[in-house]
Amino acid sequence: MSSTKHDWNTWENYLRVHERVLKDFASSILSSNPTYQLRQITENYYTLELNRLELLTIKGNSVFVKIEKDIHVKDGAKKKIAKLFNYSYHAWLKDPPRNLIRYCGPHLDHNKFHHRHDYTKSPMITTQVNKDNFPHVSDFLQEIIDTF
Repeated sequence: MSSTKHDWNTWENYLRVHERVLKDFASSILSSNPTYQLRQITENYYTLELNRLELLTIKGNSVFVKIEKDIHVKDGAKKKIAKLFNYSYHAWLKDPPRNLIRYCGPHLDHNKFHHRHDYTKSPMITTQVNKDNFPHVSDFLQEIIDTF
């Protein structure tokens, strides 16, 4: 169904993909029984959150991750369909505690574009991310595991 990286998908598949990602990264996940929290805000607005997922990186560091997604869900031709409309993927080092990176969708009052905050730089650097190519959760988790 999807024609671009972050296009409409069936609601069922959208949720299934997120659960599959947790299984795919199981060997790097230190958290026990990580699960997404799904909340219906309105008929067509849902949130999907994963709080304090703990990952072991290839450098042996313990990194916490928080995923927050705002999802538009509507009736499709045969099934409900879903599309992400806002997000934040945040990673921080467990010990010593410090922010590492965060990807965000556009904000209303500043950074009105998809962007990445790199807290490992001093001062922190914010870079624009292509609106059609911001990372999937799996890309983000892999970046954390490989980089930190």
